[in-house]
Order: sequence, then C-alpha cells, then structure tokens
Amino acid sequence: MIKTVRLEGTTYHDLPWKFEAGTQAIAEVIGLGAAVDYLSELGMDAVRSHERELTEYAYEALSEIEGLTVYGPPPSRRAGVISFSVEGIHPTTWRPSPTATRSACAPATTAPCRS
Repeated sequence: MIKTVRLEGTTYHDLPWKFEAGTQAIAEVIGLGAAVDYLSELGMDAVRSHERELTEYAYEALSEIEGLTVYGPPPSRRAGVISFSVEGIHPTTWRPSPTATRSACAPATTAPCRS
C-alpha cells in the first residue's frame, strides 16, 4: 500500500501493510449486498422452488435429446447445475454459446478448438 502520493514522489507504507493488495473490491461488495437484499425480499424458499422448477424442466428437456447423456442425481436431489455430454462431441472441441463452459484452449465460440 502507498501512504502518500505527491508530484515529487511516493511514500510507501510500513511493513506489513506495504504489501497489501490495495483498494478492496468495493463495487462488488455493494453488488453482493444488493443481491442479498433482493434474494431476502423474495425469500429463499421461493428462490429454491424456482430453481427446482427450472432444473426439472431442463433435466427433462435434455433427457429427451438423442445422444445426450445427463449425469448425476434426479432433479429432486440436485442443485441448479446439470452436467451432460453429447455422443461424438468432445467437450473441449465444441462451443455452443458464449455462456458455455470455457477451457484454457480458446474462448467460447462455435468454432472447434485447434491445438
């Protein structure tokens, strides 16, 4: 951390504060607080109920796709995450959308990954 900044120079803080990361993520903390307030207003029971409905819908829709395998427990015993694979498609070579899982190979695109 820096103690003072002037046109003539900078004064660094004493140890151990000298090595602090700097300004905290203030915007993120404020955003988290707003999210907590919003979810509290909705009620976590309502949020969980909606999550279960969405998970059940997605699980059933994905289960109907030929060549697609859904992994994990049934919707009644899972959180709002669904893992699946598509027969004949390696997970690091196909990017269905920008919101898809990304790998170190390339950003999410519809183009295949080239190593």
